[in-house]
Amino acid sequence: MMDLGAPVPPADITVSSRNLCAVLDYQPANLTVRTQAGITLGALNRALGEHGQFLPLDAPFPDVATIGGIIATNTSGSLRVRFGTARDQLIGLRAALADGQVVHGGGDVVKNVAGYDLPKLFIGSLGTLGMIVEATFKVAPLPAKRATIAAGFEEMGPATALALRVLRSSMLPFGLEMLDRKASVELGLGDRSLCVARFGGVPGAVAQQIGQVEEWAVASGAADITILDSDEKLWSRLRDFMFEKATLVKIGVMPSQVAQLAAQAQDYAARYGMGCVLLAHAIGIIYIALEGLPEGAVGAITLLRESALACNGHLVVLRAPEELAKRVDVWGPAPRGLGLMKKLKQELDPNGVLNPGRFVGGL
Repeated sequence: MMDLGAPVPPADITVSSRNLCAVLDYQPANLTVRTQAGITLGALNRALGEHGQFLPLDAPFPDVATIGGIIATNTSGSLRVRFGTARDQLIGLRAALADGQVVHGGGDVVKNVAGYDLPKLFIGSLGTLGMIVEATFKVAPLPAKRATIAAGFEEMGPATALALRVLRSSMLPFGLEMLDRKASVELGLGDRSLCVARFGGVPGAVAQQIGQVEEWAVASGAADITILDSDEKLWSRLRDFMFEKATLVKIGVMPSQVAQLAAQAQDYAARYGMGCVLLAHAIGIIYIALEGLPEGAVGAITLLRESALACNGHLVVLRAPEELAKRVDVWGPAPRGLGLMKKLKQELDPNGVLNPGRFVGGL
């Protein structure tokens, strides 16, 4: 996620956490792990997997994405529908400030309420407050069984309606995604809009949930239904492929507004002669890849942001060619808490040497 945020001036010094890649303390019985920030998510989960556990974060490209980078960008994927984001898994953090001072907060137990919640301060901070050097997480048992059902529809509307029905039920999916036709085609999943639901747990419960979604999909008029018992390859591609796009925006709205924003995205892209590929998490996160000239992307992003704001949502440009990044506001309107954010930045990095100008509001 090095592309995330506003362009920054050339750096005088670049600091890497690549060699900070050790697991420092792992307590399988307590479901906690403390690790250095430079370890990749893939390497950490392979170590946890030896004890039948995993860290339920699914950032793109896990063999490249580091723990520190995931926290600093607050990156999450399909698993957030079940487990939440890094904010929900992180219980302790250690960071080095611009002056070399090392600060830490939280602890090595799941229930820890002593002191200020320093770990949450660094989530999504993009390295503008300090460099994360260690993190402690609660982890989860690997499910005994996973399975996926994909229901194809002629239009995006029924796919999102089915996803909402699953989301509002008592089920606890491990992933719940909607894809437009173009995304389905690119992934080799046919030429239809899709609702894709993944479940994990004991085999009987997984089978029951898959059967219920299948019943709902048939009643909703699904044109085709596929059930996969071996689904790791599919979810790896769903996790990564949007982040291979040159121009990618992320919209956050209420789950009930996903269908509306998806339709508007396709309309605005067509209006400006842009290609559009769309994938959405049912919880209200929409990823839209725009394909075409920067002039068209500027217009489409402007209209999309207006639509998102009208829904009390937001739009962030995650990736863009340099020419486009200079012509759009990647963050959008400054949040109401910008004043407090500036005070925190001044307190922790008074000389403004850490990623200056990269974060929202020019922080």
